[in-house]
Amino acid sequence: GKTFLMVRAFLIRALKEENSQHCIGRLRFNHTVSSIVYQTMPMVLSRSFPKLNLKLDKQHWFYELPNGSQIWLFGYDQKDRIEKILGTEWATIGVNETSMVTWDLITTIITRLRADTGLVNKLICDQNPPPKSHWTWKVFHEKKDPETNLHLKDADNWYYYRMNPAANVVNLPTDYIQDLQNLP
Repeated sequence: GKTFLMVRAFLIRALKEENSQHCIGRLRFNHTVSSIVYQTMPMVLSRSFPKLNLKLDKQHWFYELPNGSQIWLFGYDQKDRIEKILGTEWATIGVNETSMVTWDLITTIITRLRADTGLVNKLICDQNPPPKSHWTWKVFHEKKDPETNLHLKDADNWYYYRMNPAANVVNLPTDYIQDLQNLP
């Protein structure tokens, strides 16, 4: 569902602008590899881009598209990885399972959304519903700075969409839906 759409959006953006740079990650790098590389990317490619040939560089951990664009894979938990992000300008930055990262990290990586391409630079986040005390609730729902509690100056730039299993039933196993219906 949500991660599929994020990865698909990354591929669309990377295909639109040749030689563009994008990065996607989770808090822990090994989770990025298991979730994005081995689960989601193959599914997105087979369902949405069956003829697209990506090259995965496992030494530096990025996908290269035929048009020269790259999608880099990161873990946001280590200083050396954050420095790699800070050393590059990105057209798109993705944070998978955003509820696991801090607002401080987000404000740091946003400063790297300054690639000079034909694309509007974007931060794309996904997560399961957060508690109302989490920074994502403050930013996306209340349009407030989580540190100051003041109204965000760029509030119109923070959007969210809600997905639920019922709307995605064609892509989910029947027993999963039944399990969810049995929960309190």
